[in-house]
This record gives sequence, C-alpha cells and structure tokens, in this order.
Amino acid sequence: MRAVYESIASFCDFADTLAPLLEAADFDKIAELVSARAFATRIPSFLKRGADMAVTPFRPAGAGRPPPSKGR
Repeated sequence: MRAVYESIASFCDFADTLAPLLEAADFDKIAELVSARAFATRIPSFLKRGADMAVTPFRPAGAGRPPPSKGR
C-alpha cells in the first residue's frame, strides 16, 4: 500500500511542478523536467555509472515550492 501512496505523491509532485511551466509555455524547462523525471533513479549502481539525477524524497506541498494553481 505504501508504494501506491508514493506513486500518487510522485505524480502529484510532478503535476504541481509541471503546471506553472505549461502556463508559462517554457518548453525548455518542460523538456528538462520531463527528461529528468523519466530517467531519475535510486539504484546506486546506476548512479555510480553516471546518472545525473537521483530520485528525491517527496516534499509536502508548500515545502519550498509555490502552491498549486487554482485549476487543480
């Protein structure tokens, strides 16, 4: 059950991060975000081989980010 909550939290965090970029039509940052999230890993052997971004723990809303847009 924990994995379900973590997956939902990860998706919500992605959506909250993506929404302002879409509103601003900042396509370079959108591509950077999607690429970083798509290829992020926690697997230590992958990180040692040169992965440039590790998965970070979920941060609750308001922890260093602007609040989500009213559209959600």
